[in-house]
Amino acid sequence: MIIKEIEIEKFRAIENLSLHIGKNVTAIAGRNATLKTTLLGMLGQPFTISAGHPMYGCTTIDGYNFKSQFKEKFKISKEFDHFGEHIWTLKFYKKGYYTDDEIKMTSIKRPTKTNPNDIRFWNAKSRAKGTGYVQLPVYYLSLSRLFPIGETLKTKNIDIQLSEEENVYFVKTYKELLSIQESKNAVAAMEKADAKRNFVGVNDNTHDVFTNSAGESNIGKMILAVLSFKRLKEGYGKEYKGGILLIDELDATLYGYSQKKLVNFLCQASKKYHIQIIFTTHSPMVLQEVNYLQRKEVRSMQKKGIDIETITYNYENEIIYLESYYVGEVGDSKRMVKGRNVRKSVELKEITDDINMQPSVVRQSVNIYLEDERAKGFFLYLLSQCLSYNFETYFNIVDVNLGFTNYLHLHKKKVPEFLNS
Repeated sequence: MIIKEIEIEKFRAIENLSLHIGKNVTAIAGRNATLKTTLLGMLGQPFTISAGHPMYGCTTIDGYNFKSQFKEKFKISKEFDHFGEHIWTLKFYKKGYYTDDEIKMTSIKRPTKTNPNDIRFWNAKSRAKGTGYVQLPVYYLSLSRLFPIGETLKTKNIDIQLSEEENVYFVKTYKELLSIQESKNAVAAMEKADAKRNFVGVNDNTHDVFTNSAGESNIGKMILAVLSFKRLKEGYGKEYKGGILLIDELDATLYGYSQKKLVNFLCQASKKYHIQIIFTTHSPMVLQEVNYLQRKEVRSMQKKGIDIETITYNYENEIIYLESYYVGEVGDSKRMVKGRNVRKSVELKEITDDINMQPSVVRQSVNIYLEDERAKGFFLYLLSQCLSYNFETYFNIVDVNLGFTNYLHLHKKKVPEFLNS
């Protein structure tokens, strides 16, 4: 949609790494200390809305500017972060987002009173006015802004001024994602503690925002973020060329059902409102849901006769996995971080085992041959619907339709695939 790929020449523990970004949704996963939030920040850093742009001055519904604040994403080390040692390139899907359809970033020296060697990130090709940032709205949603409302002594009620249509959208989505059956006369509400912390929920006929949970606030914030981009799309027409929503720790405070529903909601919102959504997560359920969307896309492409294994293909939804490794001699080694795109069920099993520090048992997929589409449909129904069985972890249904006499002939001719079955 907007960012097609990130190429990292070097950035702290990462060197010479290329990763594909999904057109709609991208999940970034890994153990702690694998630079997930740093990668999220690198993807959002080059975007802003500057003075002179039609959308300049626009804010999100909860009051934040559509730009990625440096301090939200990066903490600079006086000892280890040096200017010129952070270089990465974002490549874009469409022409016209930026010169040469890519932007290269690097760290430049920006001395401060507390740190004479402080740095900032800027366009590597030019420091001229107007060349620094890509003019697209970005919203970085960090859960550090979310808090249990009982932990603060004083908050301020904020009128978020939703239209009737927006309030209906908010409440309907809120109830669906949290599986709330009843909520009469519900309206979106927000309490603000300070510049960095606010709490979003609903007031209805039985309770108010003060009794909402942190998980409810998490959901509320993300719905408001989507509504903020919806406003831009509807209010600015052709001037709105899409936006980027970055979410740190998507699954925090949410139970499993909500996590799965949330992934699908974000995917639909991405398509409808032209938002490229990228988030970090530790949740196997979130990763499984994204992978399910990937597999649906693969099957759809296969039905169209497109073999994504033989062409350069960009998925609508991607999973990026970051992991540590060590270089050098024992006792004098250096920890580095590598990454890869995960698209297959077997790969997903490997990374979820790695997150949980469990040994991964590699299973060889069994090829399944069926006579026709009716047999295939019945087989899939039995496995996935009746038995709730994730067959794709173990089976590979070969896309070929042959009658049983053909299969008998293949066996008779001692074709290894059938001889050993």
